[in-house]
Amino acid sequence: MSIFSGRQTVFGPELMSVGDFDPREDGGYRNVIVTQIKVKPKRMLYVRVRSDNPVDVAVVDQKGRPVGHKDGVTDDILGPISTETWTDMGFAVGLFRGDKAKAEVEIWTERR
Repeated sequence: MSIFSGRQTVFGPELMSVGDFDPREDGGYRNVIVTQIKVKPKRMLYVRVRSDNPVDVAVVDQKGRPVGHKDGVTDDILGPISTETWTDMGFAVGLFRGDKAKAEVEIWTERR
């Protein structure tokens, strides 16, 4: 990747296991994984998810308001989403109780 391409990876690629048994969670399963990410203001954010089972993906701003989502993703990119003036954002990967998935998540930003 060139230094001048403007693309900056902010998370991953990381393999997440969603829907695993976890007795510490309400309901006994970890069906939703929420992660905070650091971003630079005035960029465009992209989230790529590849999963063996359909998962739902959501992105929130630093106040917790949803700014983008996709349902039933197996191989897709969510974005572009403007980072506006934010320095912290978050994303969630989830599925229905009883389901299980291995999802690879990669998040990057690009200059406008």
